[in-house]
Amino acid sequence: MTNYRIDFINNGHQLQHSIDHNSAIDPKLSGQKIAGNDYFSHEPVRLEFSCYPDNWLNEYLLSGNYESVRYIWNFMIRFYENNSLVFTGIVDTSSCSYDEETEEIRIIAYDKLKLFEKFSDAKMLFALLYGYSPDYCVRYFAQKINLLTDLPMTLNWANYQPLTINKTHIVIQKIKWKEILKDFQSWLYFHIAEAGFCEIDQITRFMIKIVAYRYKLINGIPAISVVKIYALQYKFYNNICFFDNKPLEQEFDFTSWGAVTSLLNNYNYTLYQDFTDSKGNYFVFETPDFNYNTAPEEKEIYFTGNIIPYQIYPKGFYENNGEQTQYMTVLKTMLLLHNLTLTCDSTGIIHLKNKQETTGQIHLVDEADIIKMTIKRLNRALPEINTLDNLIGDTAILKENMNIYYENLAGQKFEVELTIDDTSKYELKLFDQIYLKNKHYIISNLSKNNNLEAWELNAWEI
Repeated sequence: MTNYRIDFINNGHQLQHSIDHNSAIDPKLSGQKIAGNDYFSHEPVRLEFSCYPDNWLNEYLLSGNYESVRYIWNFMIRFYENNSLVFTGIVDTSSCSYDEETEEIRIIAYDKLKLFEKFSDAKMLFALLYGYSPDYCVRYFAQKINLLTDLPMTLNWANYQPLTINKTHIVIQKIKWKEILKDFQSWLYFHIAEAGFCEIDQITRFMIKIVAYRYKLINGIPAISVVKIYALQYKFYNNICFFDNKPLEQEFDFTSWGAVTSLLNNYNYTLYQDFTDSKGNYFVFETPDFNYNTAPEEKEIYFTGNIIPYQIYPKGFYENNGEQTQYMTVLKTMLLLHNLTLTCDSTGIIHLKNKQETTGQIHLVDEADIIKMTIKRLNRALPEINTLDNLIGDTAILKENMNIYYENLAGQKFEVELTIDDTSKYELKLFDQIYLKNKHYIISNLSKNNNLEAWELNAWEI
């Protein structure tokens, strides 16, 4: 027989009240599951139980006087099986009920991942100069939830690894070069004719600047009369996602070079930057030909290196200069981009982990302990790649390569469904490995069947 205990604790983790297996009626704990294909669709772990009201529950739960915003109770729940802590969670009081006939309170508690869903509409001004690393995306969201609810949001991000997809000399942008030069065919004198890369405010920029001029005779002396300007700027956010300004194209009577300088500076602030044909061996733009007659139709910008940004720049502030973005939008995008997930352990700590985690404990399963076993092809749907459109810049190449990555990841793999006897013999956790019949599997879905005293799980073949 399994003995239960349920503790009610405050946000300082201090015990306030407790009920045991004699008072807790039919407690049921749902299984653990790695996040779904949209990278935040799965149900958090859920504990359901009933109990009879006492003075403490009448005062602190049924009165409705001890809640923060959106019906989040000011107390948390710890659930013990045979004196082992198996769950820590929060209570959404809108899901609680009291049955007048049976005089029972029905309580549903969720692990803290529920809070991310509960506050999915919360927004922030994402405006850091360096962008946002994966752990920052989670930490800022958790900080917001803590401010709204006063509940502790303890995080562990020490063990995740960002995704790397290295590419060599791929084309990330094509420029219609001859079309740009077409309007300068009859201009013989160039004050500026340059194109290349520079870095400003941690962002790689590609610039094209052409300033041409014509002479006229004044009292027999040649003088500059008309100036024509073309300027274009690309900012490369999220490693390879370009964001372009509308080109500057003007032709006007010449007054001074100072006026030209002022106009260019107002456009892109980079007139006096040193341009290079390459940037850190990552970006390359071959030396351009500014002669219309010999210039190619197109010029290409190439990239070599990791196309997956560690620091991401979401849409909002960077292009609209002040617009806030939802935390959840940024979180989903980051999880998809690095194939990460969030889990919550039995103590309530939230972990940022790789979905392809291979460092979990390895369990050698005795074939005699297998009650049921089914092996089948892993039918894992591809994630919604268009989620990456939440990043600033043109994400077409990034999405194309991420789609290939996930197709290769999900293809030609097997999944095992297992029921394993004796929960006391195997202490299993999500992301642990099962070694069975000379093959390794990662646990992706785990629950305990207390009636059979058995583990029920799904695991992906490594």
